[in-house]
Amino acid sequence: MKKYAKNILIFLALLILISAVILPRELNNLDEIWNYNFARNVADGRLPYKDFNMIQTPLLPLICGGILRIVGNELIVMRIIACILCASILFITYKIMDKLKINTILSLIGIAFLYYMLIPYFTIDYNFANIFIELIIVYLELKFIDKNISKTNLLIGILAGTTILFKQTTGIIISLICIFYKLLGPNIKSNYKETIKQIAIRFIGVLIPILVGILYLLISGSMNDFISYAIKGIGSFLSNLIPYTNLFKQDNIIIKILAIIIPTSSIIMYFITVIKEQKTDFSKNLFVLFSYGIAEFLLIFPIAKEGYLVMGMIINFIAIIYMVHHLFKLTKLEDKINIKIKLFAKYFFASFVILSILYVVINYGYKNLKNYFLIASDYKEVKHFKYIPSNEKYINGIVDFIKTSEENGRTVYILDASAAIYMIPADKCNKDYDMFLVGNLGADGESGQIEKIKNMNNNETILIMNDKYQINWQNPEIVRKYIIENLNKIGQIGAFDIYVKE
Repeated sequence: MKKYAKNILIFLALLILISAVILPRELNNLDEIWNYNFARNVADGRLPYKDFNMIQTPLLPLICGGILRIVGNELIVMRIIACILCASILFITYKIMDKLKINTILSLIGIAFLYYMLIPYFTIDYNFANIFIELIIVYLELKFIDKNISKTNLLIGILAGTTILFKQTTGIIISLICIFYKLLGPNIKSNYKETIKQIAIRFIGVLIPILVGILYLLISGSMNDFISYAIKGIGSFLSNLIPYTNLFKQDNIIIKILAIIIPTSSIIMYFITVIKEQKTDFSKNLFVLFSYGIAEFLLIFPIAKEGYLVMGMIINFIAIIYMVHHLFKLTKLEDKINIKIKLFAKYFFASFVILSILYVVINYGYKNLKNYFLIASDYKEVKHFKYIPSNEKYINGIVDFIKTSEENGRTVYILDASAAIYMIPADKCNKDYDMFLVGNLGADGESGQIEKIKNMNNNETILIMNDKYQINWQNPEIVRKYIIENLNKIGQIGAFDIYVKE
């Protein structure tokens, strides 16, 4: 009961701290906007791929869209879901460290560091959904590490297969590792037949959600569109390469250090668990962390940005703490310390960490939330963005332009990464144009979009970002250049230039 109460307190503390980051955030995170727009479209009865463009598999929008339909179609609902998801990620991380019998204080310090690093990236996102499921798999692997239970292996396979329905690229890697990773592990020679049996059961488990996903696409009539966007279109997305060396060009010294430490830790784990083939509990546990850490770390490719590194390092970070903890025990440094000094240090650090956490929860978490609730009611003028701090006057100005144009018989398309910010409150869905990014335009890519523009009527209006403002790095510049050279600019509204064909 005592441990149960401690778990509840830790989860609530994490939920408060993450809510203090997510809820008061201004409306400027495009990943959040895009993911909400996917879910909003589902809630409005539209079908992924067929009615709106996306390149990842559709489980997150389907889940969130169902919740929006029941609770209310507002971004604030997605933010609450994000708070629960992100708090759950840090909590299951803590539970994994607890399962590894890592010192509680060291575990909490590790969680505090992860929280600090993830602050800019906490949001509702399919990558976070996959990380959460992968961490659950790791916990189950560690819990049943020496038990060959068919039901557990089937459950692990189903969970791994489910990650494919959130994001196909990382999901496939997670699933492959889930199925085959034990072929390299300790004791494979002595348990070969049992390992093959586990592989077969896990393979069946992985197939179950995949077949459900295929069935959904066939019944909804979205299979061809899925192939166009999520399979053929992925090639152009992969062209948005940002090399790993980009991480060493960042100003953040912590990112530079992590960019070295994380892959190095994988090499060390490979040496300990595979090359030396140790059969200790430490080696077995470390092999689980090594295997799934590789799958999570591959999240960073092909776009090596800070956020992906931080999201993709969680399992490796657990492994680093575990190795440090094991090294400390192995050297028996603890036994060499005077008992009085040991007790003093134990209670001093425990008190310091607990008081620090309480201070942050109250002074940062509680105060931030209190301030947010005091101002939240001031933001209720933009449809679907109630209680979200934003430039309401500016957004409604663009929305009014869209609606006025339609009343005059002109359809407005915003060919920019930020289009959804205005199309959501306008209750519009323009498929490719609402997430106008290289890699999100289907099999025909930018050339296909130019053909669509060529075939537009004269009563259609296109908005593109003015050169004076920052243009998204994934903006389809070939299409943008075509618009500038072949259409007529008739004015400007906000940050957008207005173009027509006539």
